[in-house]
Amino acid sequence: MMESILQPTKNLIRLLKMPDHKVDLSSMRFGHPIQILPLAAMISEKSLGYIPPKSSDCASYLGNFNFPDGLTEFKLSSKFIPI
Repeated sequence: MMESILQPTKNLIRLLKMPDHKVDLSSMRFGHPIQILPLAAMISEKSLGYIPPKSSDCASYLGNFNFPDGLTEFKLSSKFIPI
């Protein structure tokens, strides 16, 4: 149980330790908000490239809020709350 709670933070730490040229999200199957927000900020702030998730569900999830740039206006038709 405790491991499942800590896993998103462990994944975030692993991704943040990657070289400063490209963030590899290809193995991501789901992004917890606590993991996605810092990643989006880091990618945008450092103008880093990223490799999108191979999982179409995860890629679609990130696309719902225009990862990593975020949304400028809330779309009521979206089932996700934008970051």
